[in-house]
Amino acid sequence: MSKSSLALLDRAVQGAVAHELGDGNFDTAALAELGIAPERRRTVAGMRVISNAARDAEVSADAAKMTDKLLRYRADRALVIDKLKRVDVKPVAVLPLTAWNRICDSTGLYRFLPQGDSVRMDAAVLLKRAADDVNKTWRKQHDDFMLKAWGVYIGVETLLFLLGYFVGWGFYIPAGVGIFPGALFMGLSSSEGPIAPIPKEMEAKRIRELVAEHEKNGTLLKELWPDLREPEKGSNIRIALPEPPAEVQERLIAAERARLPLNIAVVGDAIMFKEPIADVLVGIRTKHWEEVERQEALRLDPIAYVVEGSAVAIIDQYGKFPIEQAVMNQVINSEHLV
Repeated sequence: MSKSSLALLDRAVQGAVAHELGDGNFDTAALAELGIAPERRRTVAGMRVISNAARDAEVSADAAKMTDKLLRYRADRALVIDKLKRVDVKPVAVLPLTAWNRICDSTGLYRFLPQGDSVRMDAAVLLKRAADDVNKTWRKQHDDFMLKAWGVYIGVETLLFLLGYFVGWGFYIPAGVGIFPGALFMGLSSSEGPIAPIPKEMEAKRIRELVAEHEKNGTLLKELWPDLREPEKGSNIRIALPEPPAEVQERLIAAERARLPLNIAVVGDAIMFKEPIADVLVGIRTKHWEEVERQEALRLDPIAYVVEGSAVAIIDQYGKFPIEQAVMNQVINSEHLV
């Protein structure tokens, strides 16, 4: 996805919006170049017909809702363009937020709203898994110990019984001696009974093991951001992204003056951590982050964009993110448009 393809997609989306709102002659060149036609359909009398939101609003509740969304998007689009114009920034493209999220989901782009160099992550599932694993291990160790203890206890009881029997005591004294320790062992060995607290070192070790496993398998980012975006609540982690070219830096600084929070969409390979994830999760820093290497390929570079209501204004992009034809067609001709 280069700047030119983003600009082309911008024109195609505007053409699709104009078609849905019944604006008459709309720009079809971009749609034709992408090989897409705005042919969203609905069913009438059991047959599929091409739908137009504005035309069908009177007879279709879904069309009426879509018309409202399209009009809201147009207003948001105009507003964000005006805000950026005041700081001399012309966006590469302005797309509906729904369409943009669909593109990001389909192409595996992680989305963040960084605060400085920090973003939120969701480590709850990983931490719970570590706790559950350690609890099972600790319980098994406890049960194995109690099984051995029961063996010793029964052996002692048997020995006392035999000694008492052969010296004429009978079994009453040994049985009495065994009442207290027997009850104690039964309480301690119960699967539901209390056991000693799990050492923190065991859980910290398991957290590090899980992090290492996910790093080796390349699944750590999906573990921390399963929805490819920041959770509403979560723990903070400091990240580092490739340094943008000077001209992009200037545009970012200018966009910052518009008082619009800068979002980032980026491929996973470009995300580096400024501190070991395991250390963040266990609250201990054990090593320092190594300096992020220079960008390895254009595909690693982020796309900077701002959100105004239902509109996304892409500030700049200096990498290549391919968008499949099927994805663009789906965005244009489905509920993912707005």
